[in-house]
Amino acid sequence: MTLDQFREGQEQIIKALEQRAPGQRITLLGVDGDKGTAGPRMFKARRLTVTANGASEYQVSGLLLAGQGSASLISSARDEKASNDNYAKFAAAVKLVLAPKTR
Repeated sequence: MTLDQFREGQEQIIKALEQRAPGQRITLLGVDGDKGTAGPRMFKARRLTVTANGASEYQVSGLLLAGQGSASLISSARDEKASNDNYAKFAAAVKLVLAPKTR
């Protein structure tokens, strides 16, 4: 998977989520990914969701790919920093699980 493919997938997810909840607006704040370094590959999208009643929520949605498998992570919070911080904590643990086993 390339970063562009991941971004396209996120845009499709946003469209589907907006259709499921009329009046909800989701903004893609950013997409990041690595270039295929040793160890797990990582892609991450940051979104802001504003519901019809004006409530907002930040989400970080990530995909980690490795030879040992893959994992999808989602962190959400009303505060962008909290969402990012929580995601980073779980991503670090998942990277350890997906890292190649050494002898």
